[in-house]
Amino acid sequence: MTLFLTHAHVDQIHHEARGAYPQECCGVIVGRDTANRRVVDHLLPLPNVAPPHERTRRFEIDPLSLMKIERALDGTGLSVVGFYHSHPDHPAVPSETDLREAWLVYSYVIVSASRAGPGELSSFVLDETSKQFVLEGVEVTQ
Repeated sequence: MTLFLTHAHVDQIHHEARGAYPQECCGVIVGRDTANRRVVDHLLPLPNVAPPHERTRRFEIDPLSLMKIERALDGTGLSVVGFYHSHPDHPAVPSETDLREAWLVYSYVIVSASRAGPGELSSFVLDETSKQFVLEGVEVTQ
């Protein structure tokens, strides 16, 4: 599977990571799957509702907010295809917490962030057999 983002999507994730630093930003990826392509339509930023003292090292999305988004997408041809979040002062690779809380099927976009600004962006999917994250291809388009 390859995830297709636009430059505007990448800019939005970078902007949110910069604004949330030193805490993790997070949001929902809305799009559609066709063959081996996951095309992103738009990103929905959401508040990180993890306990305040944990927001520098983990994110949490309110389940009610996610349910409302999924209901709003019914019949549109779009769906929640993944989630994005930042890793303040850490690389753009999944943490043990990310792995423990991940769901099959979704893309997990992670951007590293530091005081200097956002850095590397990568995406992962949870492998059904190994229950480990595998790197997902990312293509940035106009």
